[in-house]
Amino acid sequence: MALITDPDNLTQNTEVTFDTAAKTIALSQAGNLSTDGVTLKALYSFCKEEWKDDTNLIQHPFPFTPITDEQYELKDGWDFANDASRYLVRTGGWAVVNTSGVTTEMWAGVITLGSLEAGTQVYFSQTAGTATDFQLTGEVNQAVKIFDSTGTDDRGTLNLYARKQGDKFAQAALSDI
Repeated sequence: MALITDPDNLTQNTEVTFDTAAKTIALSQAGNLSTDGVTLKALYSFCKEEWKDDTNLIQHPFPFTPITDEQYELKDGWDFANDASRYLVRTGGWAVVNTSGVTTEMWAGVITLGSLEAGTQVYFSQTAGTATDFQLTGEVNQAVKIFDSTGTDDRGTLNLYARKQGDKFAQAALSDI
């Protein structure tokens, strides 16, 4: 499968499931959705269509506020159901805002530029001495949590490293941009 960029390639209760009681959006690797994921813009557009057409959903406040084509807020207590869903979102970042209007999480969309040698694992560090692999090998297009209201604030630190087993590594940091 390929990266989903068209909301018409998504289906409610196949690739995308809404739980209005829990205020969650779950993405499933089913139907047209593979590990290649879905752009946040396509997901937002799909949600707009579903909210307009579904008599159950239209009774509930819409979960997104668009900031740009690649930045959104999940508002009024809405969030993705789990990390598996979050890691299928591509080409975008978002903030999670609770019912009091307080930002509880922020996720940055990380995209590597250029090409990487096959089998290259890209990983990142937000705190000295830590390393976390991105979900897939090769070029990166994945969200990373950079803020959590329970105490984690990594908005100023994100170092990326690319390494193929047996080779030296390359790195990039926020200050390189």
